[in-house]
Formats: sequence, C-alpha cells, structure tokens
Amino acid sequence: MAQQLEPIARMVAQLSRLPGIGQKSAQRLAYHIIGMPLEDVRELASALYQGRKAIRYCAVCGNYATGELCDICADERRRNGQICVVRDPRDVAAIERMHDFHGSYHVLHGTLSPMDGIGPDDIRTALPVPRSAAAALPAPCGTFPHRSKARPPAPGRKTPAAPRQCGRESR
Repeated sequence: MAQQLEPIARMVAQLSRLPGIGQKSAQRLAYHIIGMPLEDVRELASALYQGRKAIRYCAVCGNYATGELCDICADERRRNGQICVVRDPRDVAAIERMHDFHGSYHVLHGTLSPMDGIGPDDIRTALPVPRSAAAALPAPCGTFPHRSKARPPAPGRKTPAAPRQCGRESR
C-alpha cells in the first residue's frame, strides 16, 4: 500500500484529534476536503478559526458567550433564584432545547474523578458571590422545575408524598 502524501497525513492527524473521529473517519474527511473547491475550504477554515476566536466564557455562569455575558445571564427574566449546575455547555444547550427550565446555570466544565486525579480545584465549583445570595432563597428539595406537573402514579403504586419544602422556615 502506498504511503500517504505528507499534507494528507497532516490533515488526517489533526482531524483524528477531534472527539469521535478515528483514523478512518479522519481520512474520509481529509479526502472530502481535498475534493472541495479551494474557496469552500477557505470558508470552512475561516469559520472554524473565527468561531473559536470569538467564543469566550460567560463571566457569571461559565457558559459559552460572544460577549461578557451569555444570552441567558443577560436576560433579566432568568434571574429567579434557580441555578442548574451542569457539566458543560452542551448540557445547557440540551436543557434549553426542552424550554422547561427558566433559571440560570452554573457550568462546571468537567466532572469530579478522584481515580483520575480530578478534584474540586480542577473544575469550576465555586459560585460567584452575587449568585450565591440567590441560592439562599427557599427551593423545593428533590424536585426540578420540569417535574412540577403532576403525573398519575404507575398502576398498583401509591401516590407519592408531596415533596418536602426546604428553606429557612422549615429548619
């Protein structure tokens, strides 16, 4: 089998660094890109570079943003005292697609993994001071906003007890 040309090998090596892209997929992509018109390749490369250059972390929640704040943190209607803690910005996008959560987020950018040496100092665990004051508001324990609609119990099961309310008045 003939050895790959050096430019193709470099393209394959870089493409295979992407998550979910193995050597074969990277090779398919490289050959596809080679077959594209040069202007299309330039637009693709420019979109990747400019997109990466324009994206930053939101100063409040850590989500992706193009300015100081992401669209969610900039929206006054989202400041209702509910903070959803998620692993990464992909989780924010998934929850937002459901249109059920109307609070704000805190993006950790990772998960704890003591076996891999990843502790609380290695991810974004600390809430900024102004947001932590919102966490003092009473909130239901063990329930999520999208679960607020009552569901009938499964056949043969008792109706579950109402969730216990947390807050200063119950302590």
